[in-house]
Amino acid sequence: MGLGELVDYALVATIGNRITAGATILSLNTFATYQIFGSLVGLLALTPLCVAFPLFGVTLAGTSTLEYYHRSVKHIKRFERLDHRFATTLIKGGENDAIFGYCELQGMYLAARNYGQLDAFYKAKKEVSNNIIPNF
Repeated sequence: MGLGELVDYALVATIGNRITAGATILSLNTFATYQIFGSLVGLLALTPLCVAFPLFGVTLAGTSTLEYYHRSVKHIKRFERLDHRFATTLIKGGENDAIFGYCELQGMYLAARNYGQLDAFYKAKKEVSNNIIPNF
């Protein structure tokens, strides 16, 4: 595994999952505010962490997005396309919930986008996904 692949995986886990990205931004903003203002204002700035840490917990800091991204990339490289059966099996095998199925879908979406397989992704998502959060 090369450095480029590690960077790609880190970006998928932290920025590719928009919920984790939001939690990361909240955390960085909190620590920056505390460093700049210190004391009382800094303590008030810690309030966003009450939102950020549960978001990290719910998304497992982007690890399930990364897992599904990695599986989807391996599949696409092996078969040179995103197979409909593979996509529907991954979606059904995940949480496939209105909100909590987002991480799995986002990982597959990012892989499909990177390899030009978005049509297959959207077809499978439309057929079997219960998730209401848009992938972008």
